[in-house]
Amino acid sequence: MKRVLLIATALFFATPNIKAQDKDEEVKTVLVSDDNATNYYYEGIVPVEGVTKEEMFKRAKQWVLSTFKTEDNSAGFDEKEFIIFNSPTIVLEKFKSAPGDYVNFKIKLSFKDGKYKFRFDNLMVKSNNFPIDPPVAYNGTKMFPGRGAKYNSSVIEKVNKSLLALSIDLENNIKGGAKKDDW
Repeated sequence: MKRVLLIATALFFATPNIKAQDKDEEVKTVLVSDDNATNYYYEGIVPVEGVTKEEMFKRAKQWVLSTFKTEDNSAGFDEKEFIIFNSPTIVLEKFKSAPGDYVNFKIKLSFKDGKYKFRFDNLMVKSNNFPIDPPVAYNGTKMFPGRGAKYNSSVIEKVNKSLLALSIDLENNIKGGAKKDDW
């Protein structure tokens, strides 16, 4: 019996660790840096057929107001130039006993007939795992020195996933408008 247990233990430790990874779960890196590598941003131009800039502006305004609810309604809406700007904060991960990590950023939306442009920049990341640390500028590499590569890469992954999800949600709302089945 000892021999079987010894062999089983040896096989367990000799087998390499294999991490299953679904291809659908690969994270698309959407944030890129400017020429100085000091400011990371995510921007894109999205074509929208059959929708005027006035209607896109109206749909995006509704999306911003419903997605980034704040007490002071800090979003700015320039109806003459068809520009929307805001400085929202989104929670990256909520913990049972703490608020979780969050990212603060600036969003700017501009509209022309047949397309709109979005830009997320000035990203500041706060880790509530380490409450005494101040928010740090997103730099795409090691934002939290001494915390380990695994932790830093998980924060980078969460920021990229969150901003990609926001851009997809924005696009769906602008292209499709409000859904009638929202009860």
